[in-house]
Amino acid sequence: MSEHSIKLPPLWIAAFLVLCAGCGRGNFAPARGQVLVGGEPAKGAIVTPVRTPDGENDGTRVSGKVAKDGSFTLHTTDNKTRRTHMGVQPGEYIVLISWSPELTTARLNAPESVPDLFGGRYSDAKTSPLRVGVTTGVGDLPAIQLPATDLVPD
Repeated sequence: MSEHSIKLPPLWIAAFLVLCAGCGRGNFAPARGQVLVGGEPAKGAIVTPVRTPDGENDGTRVSGKVAKDGSFTLHTTDNKTRRTHMGVQPGEYIVLISWSPELTTARLNAPESVPDLFGGRYSDAKTSPLRVGVTTGVGDLPAIQLPATDLVPD
């Protein structure tokens, strides 16, 4: 064998490394849900599940935007690699929701920030009462139904 040849690891070590590449951060379960406020879709609301009361997700960000029918699909972005994966890692989550009015040219040019229609009620992991558990293979999450009285008037 020459001094420049590459010595390959035994086959079982190579197989182990390939299997472990799918472990840990690579396990994502599909997750779809719905947000309704007073029975109506919360079109444009942003759903952000977090694992801990300090709002952290182990270097990832999970989010989904509510469509006009009230549905959302969650995806996970790894902050280090900037890769996005459909679904979320199984576990228990605190659900954060923010919902801003539709952006118009007038709102974009306004000096004040765009308000959250919930007045921040669901945007803090320490105070949000919303919880969801995600398990492997389960795609549909329970609908999040919020009362219309939770909306802050303009």
